[in-house]
Amino acid sequence: MISKRRMAPAALLAWFLLSSWTVVAQDASKIELNIRKLDARGIVPEQRHAAMRELIEAGKAAAPALCGLIESADRPFVKHTAAATLREILRHPENRDEALLPRLEAMVLSKDPALSAVGPTVAMEYRGSRRARDILKKAAKRQSEERLRAGLMDALAYNMRDEKSDIPFLAEFLKDRSDFVRIAAAEALGKLGDKSGAKLCEEILNRKPSNEMVKLLQLRAAAAAYSIREPELIPALKRIASSHEHGKASSVATRAIEETEFSNIDDKEKKLQYLKDALARNDTFRWALMRLTLMQGAGSKKMLEEAANNRNGTIAREAKWLLQFRGVREKK
Repeated sequence: MISKRRMAPAALLAWFLLSSWTVVAQDASKIELNIRKLDARGIVPEQRHAAMRELIEAGKAAAPALCGLIESADRPFVKHTAAATLREILRHPENRDEALLPRLEAMVLSKDPALSAVGPTVAMEYRGSRRARDILKKAAKRQSEERLRAGLMDALAYNMRDEKSDIPFLAEFLKDRSDFVRIAAAEALGKLGDKSGAKLCEEILNRKPSNEMVKLLQLRAAAAAYSIREPELIPALKRIASSHEHGKASSVATRAIEETEFSNIDDKEKKLQYLKDALARNDTFRWALMRLTLMQGAGSKKMLEEAANNRNGTIAREAKWLLQFRGVREKK
């Protein structure tokens, strides 16, 4: 074998280019293999998850191939799997290739329901991108199917998390012809710190649960109240939470009450006491554990450590896991 030291400069350059090309070709081949695995029928979940992990590790290089799989797959499940993988890649700003946006725009505006459903979930990961936001706004205006139009509200809120100049655009959908789109807009606005959808939530929560459609709508209203955190909604939420006739909306209303009361406490020690009380109740301990995980300071960490030694095995296990998660977040 010829030593690299003894190579002439031109030969060394050729060797370097050939080596680089070989690595790129191998990476591309690996990406293609994993794309085929995602699209394969009869593949076991472990193989699918391994393929997803390797594609995520490939990062930006895998994004065009995943985009192609979303466009070409004939099964909605495969489209959603590819979209979920691509979303994980795009969560890192350095992987957000603007060259993909025209393809994402075609998906978002597609007449194919499967494409127009997954397209916004990918485009919204371009957080802060004006071009991506304009695509989502265009789709929100054009989309006639209420379920997809409602989904676009959440996609817009996610994209706008760091730059909220388009809140008035979202607020226009509080007047939408569909109750589901209106409540989706209220929830999206709540996530951005805007409480203009509170009255709509209150009106829907106070309706008589006469059929399954109203119950589903009240479930969405309770979820919106969780994001809005308006104290004036608490009486309506308590009515929902105390009645079994509202179905799943009752448990969501309970969490919304806790979140609203907690968020409106200014004193840190009182916040910790509130969480301590919530830990003692079966219907709120998980919410309290998550809040302690996200809360900064020695007091919240100490309470989480105490919960890890709780006699209730479920609380202890979940607290231990969340302590590990908190540790990873603090290192970052």
